[in-house]
Amino acid sequence: MELKIIPHSNNLYSTAGFLIKGGSPFHWVSEIQRLEISLNDIICFAIPGRGVNSVWGCLVAFKGEYKPLQNNPHLVIQLMDGKIYLPSRSILYPRITPEELNALFPGDYRYLVHPDVGIVPLESRLNWSDLVSLSESDFEFKKPNNGVFIPTELKRIQVKPQSPEETLRELDQQVSSGKGIPEGKPLSMLEKVKLAVFKRLQNKKAKTEVNSPISPAKSNWFDRLLGKIQNNISQQVDNLEERNKKSLDKLMELFKKDAEEALKYAIPLNEGEAFRGSSDGLMDYFKRWTDFSLFGNSGTSNTPTSGAVTMPTDHYSTLYNQYIQTARQLEKEGDFKKAAFIYLKLLKQPQNAAKLLEQGKYFQEAASIYLQNLKDKSSAARCYENGKMTERAIDLYKEMKNFEKVGDLYKEINKPVEANEFYELVVDNYEKVHNYQRAGNIIKEKMGDLPRYQNLMKKGWINKVQENKCLDNLIQSIEEPTIINSEIEDIYLNHTNNQNIEDFIKVIVKEYQRNRGVNKYIKEISYEIISEYANQKPNLPNILQILNSKDTMLSRDITRFRNGSTN
Repeated sequence: MELKIIPHSNNLYSTAGFLIKGGSPFHWVSEIQRLEISLNDIICFAIPGRGVNSVWGCLVAFKGEYKPLQNNPHLVIQLMDGKIYLPSRSILYPRITPEELNALFPGDYRYLVHPDVGIVPLESRLNWSDLVSLSESDFEFKKPNNGVFIPTELKRIQVKPQSPEETLRELDQQVSSGKGIPEGKPLSMLEKVKLAVFKRLQNKKAKTEVNSPISPAKSNWFDRLLGKIQNNISQQVDNLEERNKKSLDKLMELFKKDAEEALKYAIPLNEGEAFRGSSDGLMDYFKRWTDFSLFGNSGTSNTPTSGAVTMPTDHYSTLYNQYIQTARQLEKEGDFKKAAFIYLKLLKQPQNAAKLLEQGKYFQEAASIYLQNLKDKSSAARCYENGKMTERAIDLYKEMKNFEKVGDLYKEINKPVEANEFYELVVDNYEKVHNYQRAGNIIKEKMGDLPRYQNLMKKGWINKVQENKCLDNLIQSIEEPTIINSEIEDIYLNHTNNQNIEDFIKVIVKEYQRNRGVNKYIKEISYEIISEYANQKPNLPNILQILNSKDTMLSRDITRFRNGSTN
């Protein structure tokens, strides 16, 4: 029997140690010391080379359980059946029984099977005291102070986010301007009261005239008195309304000349701060905004920004259209913050404000609006992610239980342990519902664990869960032709039956069509399956046409066989 070592997709046996290449015992000890391994925890063997009196290297085997090592450049070995050391990710081919193992590898000692040195019996352990001597001298050690750490590789870039509260405070951008308040004195508080009272009296008189006509006896003197009063009131109302209307006209004129300055006098349009359709028509225009802060109270110190402001419907529409026009112009000019100010503060449209800020790459400000005004964690997390405030984005995705995204972001900032922890949660959930394809994609593409992926795909075939796709994925994930043959053989012998044999041959024929160096073996095993099952499954012979595409007479033979088998 000729034994060979062939590659395999993963380790079938437990990891037991590693090989140090090189003939110098000093090099062996230096490497063991560098890896911080105690000599009491290992046994070592010198490995002869192929030449006469030559040494290939040293085998280091752990006495107990193998401990994973960091920065270990040496070839890891696995222990097969407690008897044979094999290189990592390899198997003996063909497979041998325990009886054959004892016959081929006799004795109470172990063996190393390696492609460079062949089969090596490990009879004598190294005695380090015979190889290494220490001079009895006094040593003085001096440890330097820790220097400044300079990384050799830039692994990630993050922006440290502020809390939303800090963001809101610091977004105040003071806007200084030489422009003054528009000319014309606005209505005083007393004048506003007079205007409201006079208009109510006018309305009341109109109703009285309709509902309670004055008697002829009283009409003469009463009409003259009431007429004088009415004329006086009407004149004052006209004067006050004219001044009131001039305030709006001046504001609109200022928008045409200097929109930025005009915004400082802008009135918020929402039910809490500006009512439209009021019969009173009291409009209060003053310098409301000292800056264009998106958050907090940025009104002037002596004029609050809240409180009811009433205005006629036409004035409301005029202002609304002007605000929209100004916001679009600012957006076109790339001044996204001022445009967002209009949507957030004046139009009370936080969704549009957040979208504008996100478009302008003001991700932290947009995230603050999504969180505080809209309670939209998903959009806020997206903004933090795009703004490289990754840790804050991770926190929000955790709150939303989007664990796959959490894993992606941890992987992005070079934290693979944390990433795999959350990927594991996603994989477990997919496996619970038997979605092996989605689970497998995460294991392979994101966790980078190809052996586990292959085991899961094989499990899918065995458990009849998306079995055809799982088997095809398993075969495609293997690159070495000898391992493909070995895997196909194992599944054929141990995991096929009358119910799934037809699916099995369809999958391996797909691999045949890929032409990756395993066609000869697939052809042989397909012929064997067809000859055994053709009478039970009359469609199987059609596969012969795929395997022998150049045989023009084969289709007739298949037809004759099918007719004969069905008659």
